[in-house]
Amino acid sequence: MDETRTSPQAPALPGEPFSFLLHFFRHYYGWCALVVLLEIGASASSILTPYAIGQIVGGVTDVLTEREQIFATVAFPLGLYLLLNFGEVIFSRAGASCRIIVAPRLRAQVTSELYAYLQHHSHRFLSNNFAGALASRISETSTSVNMTLWTLVFDFLPIAVTLTVSIILLWYASIPLSLFTLVWALLYLSISYVLARRCRTLAHKSAEARSVTIGKVVDADQSGQCATIRHAGIRTRLPGKFSE
Repeated sequence: MDETRTSPQAPALPGEPFSFLLHFFRHYYGWCALVVLLEIGASASSILTPYAIGQIVGGVTDVLTEREQIFATVAFPLGLYLLLNFGEVIFSRAGASCRIIVAPRLRAQVTSELYAYLQHHSHRFLSNNFAGALASRISETSTSVNMTLWTLVFDFLPIAVTLTVSIILLWYASIPLSLFTLVWALLYLSISYVLARRCRTLAHKSAEARSVTIGKVVDADQSGQCATIRHAGIRTRLPGKFSE
């Protein structure tokens, strides 16, 4: 008998990391899509700010001898600069606010579905695994889903937007330089992906060992508390469940 066998009524959960993350992403697709769009807006505003400054400096330099035309020349670049700074602040704060709203809900959703999935496992599986370890795995998984999703949105996505906008701007200034930047970025991402795949096995072993250790500590603490209560019940001759 397979101790990891689950009931046919068990809720279906993907087995691959990306599919597993996408499964919970779909539950809050609207919120997550809004956060992605806001983060793209904040990153684009940040990387385009130096471009607006360059336009202001260039406009002032071109009409330096005709001071009466300076304001008319730099009016649009100056407005663009103010708009980009304002947009960066608004987009970043709005994205952080949406994250505060959706993050607890997403973690609760992951915990709820994992607990429902665990409830359909066989009795032998639940008997042969520490309850503390199983609870720790559910808690760590829900936390990891949040961390992975927000790392992609708030760390990886801004870098991707910055590189994309930078390559486009460099294309108009120097095509070889833009191609070099593109090749360097692709090479860096490829090496990082290969190294991450190699470290994946070690990460799984580390997470499993940590969960088992925490589970043993929690179960040992619970067993000690139960033994203490039972011993106290015997000594005071309490009736009912505390008496032997």
